[in-house]
Amino acid sequence: EDGIRDRDVTGVQTCALPIWEFVDGIRKFKVEGTSLKMNLALRGRPSFRALPGDGPQHGATMHICPSVDYVERAWDDAKYGRPSRNPLIEMTMPTMYDPTLAPEGHHIMGIFLQYAPYTLRGTTWEEEREPYSRRVIEVIEEYCPGFTDLTVERQTL
Repeated sequence: EDGIRDRDVTGVQTCALPIWEFVDGIRKFKVEGTSLKMNLALRGRPSFRALPGDGPQHGATMHICPSVDYVERAWDDAKYGRPSRNPLIEMTMPTMYDPTLAPEGHHIMGIFLQYAPYTLRGTTWEEEREPYSRRVIEVIEEYCPGFTDLTVERQTL
């Protein structure tokens, strides 16, 4: 028989799926990325409202993701073809482990964020890249006062 069989640990057949249905389903499956990457050059370490000053928080992966509802609203924007107005943001500072990556007292920060659909509805990334990059910095500023002034350069991919 022309099909894919799935067996549990005892070898008993648990389901059967004809191969043509499986292949057709894979062909119809459409997915695009919803992540955005930013690289920043900073003139110092950010100070968080929740944990001000220098400390171990800078050596960890730092997240702006205050609640499950926040994440849900971030995804709502993306599923309608808009970059999230309040994205889930993950930040790392590799200069905390290798200070030779930047001039003394300066840092680099990598930002990985969700959700920014690859294909935007009604606009393009060429039009939205700069305003959206500014919006991401504004969101971080809400949690890290003074962040905008720390940012020397930025690259949005």
